[in-house]
Amino acid sequence: MPSANGVKKFTVVEGNRRIASLKILSNPELIEDKIYANLKKKFKTLYNNNIDKFPISVPCIVLKDEKEAEIWIGIKHGGLQSGIGTDGWDPRQKDRFELKTKGISSISLQFINFLKNAAEVPVEIKQEIDSIKTSNVDRLLGDPYVRNKLGIDLTNGILRANIEEGEVAKGLSKIAKDLLTPKFTVSNIYSDKNRKAYIDAFTAKFIPDTKKVVDKPWQLSTVKNAAPRAATSQNNNSSSQSRENRTKLIPKKVLVSISQPRLSSIYTELQTLDINTHKNAVAVLFRVFIELSLDYFIEQKKLTQATSSQRSGLGLKDKAFQVISNLTNRNLIDTAISKGIRNAVKDDNGLLGTETWHAYVHNHRFSPIPANMIITWDSLQDFVTILWNDLA
Repeated sequence: MPSANGVKKFTVVEGNRRIASLKILSNPELIEDKIYANLKKKFKTLYNNNIDKFPISVPCIVLKDEKEAEIWIGIKHGGLQSGIGTDGWDPRQKDRFELKTKGISSISLQFINFLKNAAEVPVEIKQEIDSIKTSNVDRLLGDPYVRNKLGIDLTNGILRANIEEGEVAKGLSKIAKDLLTPKFTVSNIYSDKNRKAYIDAFTAKFIPDTKKVVDKPWQLSTVKNAAPRAATSQNNNSSSQSRENRTKLIPKKVLVSISQPRLSSIYTELQTLDINTHKNAVAVLFRVFIELSLDYFIEQKKLTQATSSQRSGLGLKDKAFQVISNLTNRNLIDTAISKGIRNAVKDDNGLLGTETWHAYVHNHRFSPIPANMIITWDSLQDFVTILWNDLA
């Protein structure tokens, strides 16, 4: 469809992998060396052996907007549909498309989204939840007896609860862990009798306290922006016990889901580069990651009237304050995190101060200190996690 970024530019809404393949075939240098060295070598061989055979154009359909495109995408991936469809999606892909286009979310997708975003859910479950078999989730949570034991109800297709989020997380985390176990089969929950036996076997540890009632019912699908429990506590432990021994700016176990490809790649590099050997590279990348994350958030949330955050005229400190204010006003970030970062950023020459960030890039006399950068990341970790969760 026509792109808002230029008259002769277009946004690909279907066929992204095919377009990416064509771009890489015509220019293998687009592949990152260190991460995908073997892949780059293969594409260079393809390029060198077929340099005169690549297409210089490909047929495509241009539709006026995303809404029109969604109609055709739905037809294409909706299954055979008496011959009009071709390439079927799996159940989760269909669920996500229905949610995007019609606002309809399946029981299993609501379950998955809750577990991904609830603070009380262990990070190991968050990591694996996308591989769960959704038919088993629908079978379990479609059972009124099971839902009652878990402290949730189903109204017009929407999973809701009137007890605290942490109480709901107890039983749902247990279910997720069980369903992700290879030995678990549908026979364990196939009939009403099976499901009753399964849920009745839960120990008190996994049964919600229904006395912990909240002011008003809430939807499981609306829970978002919580930092992973195990990742946060684990990192706090590693910070206190071995911060001086850390060789990476961001510990591998700190999982942040980043939707923007380049920033996701930078995040991975910051988890890979040795901060002692490559302290200058890490410092520059760290600064770039933080500012571009703020820019991306500002643009996605339309917090500026300018065509881009970079053209808004806002400095790094102003961008940080704008993002913090937005998250605070929507109750997505607690007062402690908000106040802590605001105060730290105000100190221009402190670890989170703008002068320090600028010096990483612009001051040839300034040498970054690995220990200080690690402390800076540890101070920003919860904020960064919440920011990117809100963009997921």
